[in-house]
Amino acid sequence: MLAAFETSELLHVLSPAKRRALAQLGEAAQWHAGETVFVEGQAAEILFIVIEGQLEARRHGPGGSARPTIVRPGTLIDELASVAGAVRSSSLVAVRRSRLWGLPRLAVIEVLQREPQAAGALIAELSGHLADANQALEAYARLDLGGRLARLLIAEQNTRGLIGLTQTEIAARLNASRERVNRKLHDWVGRGWVEVTRSGVRLRAAEQLREIVRSGLGA
Repeated sequence: MLAAFETSELLHVLSPAKRRALAQLGEAAQWHAGETVFVEGQAAEILFIVIEGQLEARRHGPGGSARPTIVRPGTLIDELASVAGAVRSSSLVAVRRSRLWGLPRLAVIEVLQREPQAAGALIAELSGHLADANQALEAYARLDLGGRLARLLIAEQNTRGLIGLTQTEIAARLNASRERVNRKLHDWVGRGWVEVTRSGVRLRAAEQLREIVRSGLGA
């Protein structure tokens, strides 16, 4: 659990002793695949950090359509709402068996008041989230499915070029049907750009996908 704290943009600025002290004020809980951690509009009295597993943050947009975002270990969830005492901006659902550590909102506020570095880290992290959201909106306006898929694969690849998402998860992230994503991936497999494996999609020609994103023209 402390290892996840160290990867947090907000909590890593604390000394190891202070991270341990803060951790002792919280507790762990586990959710199985398909279970809901909290729902959009619920009071954010607990700041959650993902210890292990994978979850999906689902925010309902115009027309009631849900726009999901994958949440992985080390992620702080709804930091702004938790600190401000506001309501949840999205619902959180476990995609796989997941374990989270919950910290009481008031305990986190006390840390921020005593640690200017932590407050600065929170501002930086929230600014990063805003920039990511702006980039995502720009991508949806400028790119077709091929461009959005290429952008997602590049962003989600690990050091071995593997994207550990199922095609269903990829389709949900792109707000597209699984069939359309499958057809596009099949086309790229034929061109030698990607490989579809049991572990996920592996990039074989990342530069080709980057060119799709740069040009704004899906292949």
